[in-house]
Amino acid sequence: MVKKHKKLHIKKRVQRKEREEIPKITLSKQALTDLITELVGASALPVVEQLQKRRNVSEFTIAEKLKLSINQFRHLIYKLDTFNLVSSTRRKDKQKGWYVYYWTFHPERLEKLYWDLKRRKLARLKKRIGTEQITSFYVCPNKDVRVPLTEAMELNFRCPECGKLLQEDKINLVKKLGSEIEEIEKELKEHSQESK
Repeated sequence: MVKKHKKLHIKKRVQRKEREEIPKITLSKQALTDLITELVGASALPVVEQLQKRRNVSEFTIAEKLKLSINQFRHLIYKLDTFNLVSSTRRKDKQKGWYVYYWTFHPERLEKLYWDLKRRKLARLKKRIGTEQITSFYVCPNKDVRVPLTEAMELNFRCPECGKLLQEDKINLVKKLGSEIEEIEKELKEHSQESK
């Protein structure tokens, strides 16, 4: 009798594991949408919405719901896979003998990727603000090009696109970049305090 009780207990644990919910993320829906659009494109948003609802979803089921061909669906899902946002398991269809992939979305990876990209953007902006502070730039009147002083000298202060005379760029991007840096730093600071 004790053995039966142990077997039932094991079965319950397995059932709970199968019904395991997808972890919730703290990113706003808008931030999630913006990130996926930036990484993969807006066409992947419906795929992500379908995958967020449950785990191990058949590629044929999602493609059918979204009215996509299986090739279109795979194109989108492979883009998501390049950022490690989805995983799959492969099972053989007993009737047809084909392999069917079952996909799972990992929102926790998306959140980590979001913050990593924010840190990279911050580093790029800091590098660019340094360049903006020490270099003079010249711009075409038609806004075709914006080049540093050394390159402008090589071009004889002529636009390579339209041939017009380049003018010194008086627009100061340092303030704009500085405010963008402050905004990202504030966001990263708030996130680090929340995660502690």
